[in-house]
Amino acid sequence: MPCSSLSIHFIAAYIKQKEQGERDRLKASHQEDLDSKTKMQADASNAEYERAQKRYEALKKVAADLEEILDIQCSWFKSHDKGEKLHRELLDKRGPRDLSDIVSHGELEDIFQNDVKLCGNTRKENGRLRHVYMQHWKLKVQEEKQSATLKKLLKKK
Repeated sequence: MPCSSLSIHFIAAYIKQKEQGERDRLKASHQEDLDSKTKMQADASNAEYERAQKRYEALKKVAADLEEILDIQCSWFKSHDKGEKLHRELLDKRGPRDLSDIVSHGELEDIFQNDVKLCGNTRKENGRLRHVYMQHWKLKVQEEKQSATLKKLLKKK
């Protein structure tokens, strides 16, 4: 039974339409996969970003306390009793408890023992170790954030 050229044309158009529909479906499916992966990455990184921001804020408080303590210790006119009180508070309460896995007692003691000898002209210039330790602690927070995000992404795959 011979096929007319019109029916072959309709069959070819039908096949092209089916193929295009399949390509569109695959493209949409691929885009959904990309969107879900992007969303997973965003969810994982947002949670870790917020946690890191809280830790950065806690580090800022520690930095402010260290600056105040060193200012008192380097001053000839300020009462050293207040510096000792802040020193004990930082060691006992706020610093190590909130950031116990980042800031250790030994590092704080190292700052208190050695930075008193390094007094500058302004309170920002007092001590050198505290600047080094603050940079080190910030890098620890950043590393922790990145490794936690990576672990979450690898678990979700």
